[in-house]
Amino acid sequence: MNSPMVRITSIAVLSWAVALACASSPPVFTVSQFTMSGEFTADDWRGVSHERVLQYSDHQVEALVLKIIPSNSRKYEVVTVHYLPGVPLKIGDGWAEPYVSSDAPNGLRTKPEILRGEQRIVWDIHPGDPTGTYRIEVYINGQLIRTLEFEVRDVPPAA
Repeated sequence: MNSPMVRITSIAVLSWAVALACASSPPVFTVSQFTMSGEFTADDWRGVSHERVLQYSDHQVEALVLKIIPSNSRKYEVVTVHYLPGVPLKIGDGWAEPYVSSDAPNGLRTKPEILRGEQRIVWDIHPGDPTGTYRIEVYINGQLIRTLEFEVRDVPPAA
Protein backbone atom coordinates (compact mmCIF):
# COMPACT_ATOMS: atom_id res chain seq x y z
CA MET A 1 0.00 0.00 0.00
CA ASN A 2 1.79 3.00 -1.28
CA SER A 3 -0.79 5.71 -0.81
CA PRO A 4 0.01 9.33 -1.69
CA MET A 5 -0.19 10.26 2.00
CA VAL A 6 2.45 7.67 2.95
CA ARG A 7 4.72 8.89 0.15
CA ILE A 8 4.30 12.54 1.16
CA THR A 9 5.01 11.69 4.81
CA SER A 10 8.08 9.64 3.83
CA ILE A 11 9.42 12.48 1.66
CA ALA A 12 8.81 15.00 4.45
CA VAL A 13 10.60 12.83 7.02
CA LEU A 14 13.50 12.20 4.65
CA SER A 15 13.79 15.92 3.82
CA TRP A 16 13.77 16.79 7.53
CA ALA A 17 16.50 14.19 8.23
CA VAL A 18 18.69 15.50 5.41
CA ALA A 19 18.24 19.10 6.57
CA LEU A 20 19.08 18.13 10.15
CA ALA A 21 22.18 16.20 9.05
CA CYS A 22 23.40 19.14 6.96
CA ALA A 23 22.76 21.64 9.75
CA SER A 24 24.60 19.60 12.35
CA SER A 25 27.53 18.47 10.23
CA PRO A 26 30.87 19.90 11.34
CA PRO A 27 32.40 22.66 9.25
CA VAL A 28 35.09 21.91 6.72
CA PHE A 29 38.24 24.05 6.94
CA THR A 30 40.60 25.17 4.21
CA VAL A 31 44.05 25.98 5.61
CA SER A 32 46.56 27.58 3.27
CA GLN A 33 49.98 29.15 3.69
CA PHE A 34 52.04 31.99 2.27
CA THR A 35 54.86 34.32 3.26
CA MET A 36 54.80 38.12 3.36
CA SER A 37 57.49 40.75 2.97
CA GLY A 38 56.78 44.47 2.89
CA GLU A 39 54.32 46.81 4.49
CA PHE A 40 50.78 45.67 5.19
CA THR A 41 47.95 46.05 7.68
CA ALA A 42 45.19 43.70 8.73
CA ASP A 43 43.06 44.98 5.85
CA ASP A 44 45.74 45.58 3.24
CA TRP A 45 47.74 42.47 2.30
CA ARG A 46 49.76 43.89 -0.57
CA GLY A 47 53.47 43.15 -0.68
CA VAL A 48 55.59 40.28 -1.86
CA SER A 49 53.76 37.01 -1.29
CA HIS A 50 55.05 33.50 -2.00
CA GLU A 51 53.52 30.17 -1.12
CA ARG A 52 56.17 28.81 1.21
CA VAL A 53 59.61 30.46 0.86
CA LEU A 54 60.60 33.57 2.78
CA GLN A 55 63.80 35.12 1.52
CA TYR A 56 64.60 37.65 4.27
CA SER A 57 64.96 41.08 2.70
CA ASP A 58 64.82 43.54 5.62
CA HIS A 59 61.39 44.97 4.83
CA GLN A 60 59.10 46.33 7.51
CA VAL A 61 57.36 42.94 7.83
CA GLU A 62 58.80 39.48 7.21
CA ALA A 63 56.21 36.88 8.14
CA LEU A 64 54.91 33.35 7.69
CA VAL A 65 51.13 33.43 7.38
CA LEU A 66 48.53 30.71 7.64
CA LYS A 67 45.00 31.39 6.46
CA ILE A 68 41.96 29.51 7.79
CA ILE A 69 38.68 29.57 5.86
CA PRO A 70 35.77 27.70 7.50
CA SER A 71 32.79 26.45 5.49
CA ASN A 72 30.32 28.14 7.85
CA SER A 73 30.14 30.91 10.44
CA ARG A 74 30.27 28.80 13.61
CA LYS A 75 32.92 29.36 16.25
CA TYR A 76 35.91 27.03 16.27
CA GLU A 77 38.97 26.46 18.45
CA VAL A 78 42.46 26.78 16.98
CA VAL A 79 45.75 25.60 18.47
CA THR A 80 48.99 25.69 16.49
CA VAL A 81 52.25 23.92 17.26
CA HIS A 82 55.38 25.59 15.85
CA TYR A 83 58.60 23.68 15.20
CA LEU A 84 61.57 25.92 14.44
CA PRO A 85 64.74 24.73 12.68
CA GLY A 86 66.93 26.04 15.49
CA VAL A 87 66.99 28.15 18.63
CA PRO A 88 65.70 31.75 18.34
CA LEU A 89 66.96 34.59 20.52
CA LYS A 90 63.65 34.87 22.36
CA ILE A 91 60.23 33.32 22.67
CA GLY A 92 57.27 35.73 22.59
CA ASP A 93 53.87 35.50 24.29
CA GLY A 94 50.75 33.45 23.59
CA TRP A 95 52.06 29.99 24.44
CA ALA A 96 50.23 27.32 26.42
CA GLU A 97 53.31 26.77 28.59
CA PRO A 98 56.27 28.92 29.63
CA TYR A 99 58.75 27.85 26.97
CA VAL A 100 62.43 28.75 26.69
CA SER A 101 64.21 29.32 23.39
CA SER A 102 65.81 25.86 23.37
CA ASP A 103 62.29 24.31 23.31
CA ALA A 104 61.62 25.73 19.82
CA PRO A 105 62.87 22.77 17.74
CA ASN A 106 60.73 20.39 19.86
CA GLY A 107 57.49 22.33 19.39
CA LEU A 108 55.80 25.36 20.90
CA ARG A 109 52.04 24.98 21.49
CA THR A 110 49.83 28.08 21.44
CA LYS A 111 47.01 28.71 23.88
CA PRO A 112 43.62 27.63 22.48
CA GLU A 113 41.84 30.48 20.72
CA ILE A 114 38.13 30.59 19.87
CA LEU A 115 37.61 32.15 16.45
CA ARG A 116 34.85 32.69 13.91
CA GLY A 117 35.08 33.26 10.17
CA GLU A 118 38.19 33.62 8.02
CA GLN A 119 41.42 34.16 9.97
CA ARG A 120 45.06 34.91 9.24
CA ILE A 121 47.65 33.85 11.79
CA VAL A 122 51.04 35.55 11.39
CA TRP A 123 54.48 34.42 12.60
CA ASP A 124 56.99 37.30 12.30
CA ILE A 125 60.63 36.61 11.43
CA HIS A 126 63.28 38.86 13.03
CA PRO A 127 67.07 39.16 12.77
CA GLY A 128 68.60 36.40 14.86
CA ASP A 129 65.80 33.88 14.13
CA PRO A 130 67.00 30.57 12.71
CA THR A 131 67.01 29.87 8.99
CA GLY A 132 65.70 26.59 7.62
CA THR A 133 62.36 24.79 7.57
CA TYR A 134 59.64 25.98 9.96
CA ARG A 135 56.79 23.52 10.49
CA ILE A 136 53.39 24.53 11.85
CA GLU A 137 50.72 21.99 12.81
CA VAL A 138 47.18 23.43 12.73
CA TYR A 139 44.65 21.84 15.10
CA ILE A 140 41.01 22.87 14.80
CA ASN A 141 38.53 21.63 17.38
CA GLY A 142 41.18 19.20 18.64
CA GLN A 143 41.91 17.57 15.26
CA LEU A 144 45.07 17.98 13.21
CA ILE A 145 43.80 19.66 10.04
CA ARG A 146 47.05 20.44 8.23
CA THR A 147 50.82 20.58 8.68
CA LEU A 148 52.46 23.51 6.91
CA GLU A 149 56.15 23.90 6.09
CA PHE A 150 57.91 27.16 5.30
CA GLU A 151 61.48 27.66 4.12
CA VAL A 152 63.13 30.73 5.68
CA ARG A 153 66.40 31.92 4.13
CA ASP A 154 69.06 34.55 4.75
CA VAL A 155 67.93 35.83 8.16
CA PRO A 156 70.71 38.13 9.42
CA PRO A 157 72.15 37.79 12.91
CA ALA A 158 70.72 40.05 15.60
CA ALA A 159 72.38 43.46 15.80
